[in-house]
Amino acid sequence: MIHTTSHRTLILISILTVGLIASCNGLETESTWGETPMVIDGLADDWRGISIFYLEDNNASLGFANDSTRLYILLRFRDPRWASTIRRSGLTFWIDAEGGKSKDFQVRYRGGPSQEELRASKGETVPGDMDRPMDMMMPDTNQPLFTCYDEGRIVEMEIPVDGSAGPAAAFSLDEGFFTYEFSLPLDESSVRYYGLSVVPGQWVGVGAKWGEVGRQGGGIPDGPGGMGGRPGGGGKGGGRGGGMSGGGRRGGGGQRPKMPEVQEVWLTTRLADLPQDE
Repeated sequence: MIHTTSHRTLILISILTVGLIASCNGLETESTWGETPMVIDGLADDWRGISIFYLEDNNASLGFANDSTRLYILLRFRDPRWASTIRRSGLTFWIDAEGGKSKDFQVRYRGGPSQEELRASKGETVPGDMDRPMDMMMPDTNQPLFTCYDEGRIVEMEIPVDGSAGPAAAFSLDEGFFTYEFSLPLDESSVRYYGLSVVPGQWVGVGAKWGEVGRQGGGIPDGPGGMGGRPGGGGKGGGRGGGMSGGGRRGGGGQRPKMPEVQEVWLTTRLADLPQDE
C-alpha cells in the first residue's frame, strides 16, 4: 500500500479540549492522562471525559489515554463489514517509539461479534450476501487471537488477551458501536513481556490497519514476510508524520457483493505527562 501524507480532518468529539495540529507533516494529537487504571473490556465507560477523535475519512473514532505505566487505545465504528473482517483477519496496531512510521512493534487482535450479532446489526434475520464469501473463506469463531511482534526481540507470537504477558485487548458491541480496546505497557520489554520503551510526555507514532479479507483463519495470522518476519513497511525513526489511506474496493460488477475498503491510519500522539499536582 502506498502511503500519502495530506491534510486530513480530525473532529474532536470529547468535551475536553486538546492540542490538535493537522500540518504538512501529518496528524498530531495528544493523549489524555488516565486518572485511574482503565479496565480493558471493550466498553467505553472508562473513556468518559477522555478525548476521543472522529476520523472523518475512515468513519471511525479513535482515542488515546495513558498513565505512568500504560498506553490505552480505543477504536470504535458502526460498519459491520469492518467488524466481520476484523473477526477473521484482525485489527493491527503499530507503535513507533521514535515518532515515525516504523512497524517494529506490532499487536494484532482477531476477534469480534458472532455472525448472529453481525446480522442483527444490519437488521437481517438470515445470512446476507456480504457474509457468504467470508464464511466460505474462513471458519466462524468467537475465540479471539491476540499476537505481538517486537523487532529484534521475538517473532510474532500468540499472547493472552488478559494482559498477563503485557499487552491486553478486548472487544464489545457497545451501544451499537463495534468497540476495540487495547492496553500496552510503557516500560521496556523483557523476555516474553512486550513493552514500548517510552515514557509519559514522549511523542510516539501510531499506525492502525483493518478491513483486510484475504488472510487465512487459524493459527498466527500471516503477514508481510510471513511468521517471524519483519512486518512490511517503514524503518525506525522517520520523524513525526502521518496520513491516512484506504485500499481499493474489492468485489465489483455483476452480483458480487461489495467488499469493504482496507483502512490504514497513521498519526503521532504525545503521551500525557503526570499532572503537576500529583
